[in-house]
Amino acid sequence: MSTTHTPSGTLTAAQCTTLEALLADIEQHARDSARLADEHRAAISTADALNLARCIAAQQQSAAQLSALDARRAAFLRSLGLRTASTGSVTLSQLAAMAPKPRAALLTSTAARVRELLADAAQRRESVRLASLSLMAHMQGIVRQISRNLSET
Repeated sequence: MSTTHTPSGTLTAAQCTTLEALLADIEQHARDSARLADEHRAAISTADALNLARCIAAQQQSAAQLSALDARRAAFLRSLGLRTASTGSVTLSQLAAMAPKPRAALLTSTAARVRELLADAAQRRESVRLASLSLMAHMQGIVRQISRNLSET
């Protein structure tokens, strides 16, 4: 039987430092992810095969980095005794609010900024997905047209 624990109490200075480092790393990952999505979209729009390949490789690396960040987040939650079936039920913003007052405001602000950056990166990745679908539909149309032209000759 797994239960969800609600954060309570105050984080220690060391825990605040751990949370601060985690938030900083997630923030940097979100910024990098947004930049990569922009580069990927540009590569699609210019049909730059070499840059597309570079972007795809970078996305695979980014996914591995995100997995490592999530593992760090889950380990941090477990270290606080917040064991759940899905440790994602406790947000980093909730943890930031558990910091002592001087640090809570900064950590809460950072967590909010990280949330906004993650949403922006997700929106940019969705734009890349839609651009990819559009390009694929265009290419399928070209293939159909060539097939028709070849069958007529």
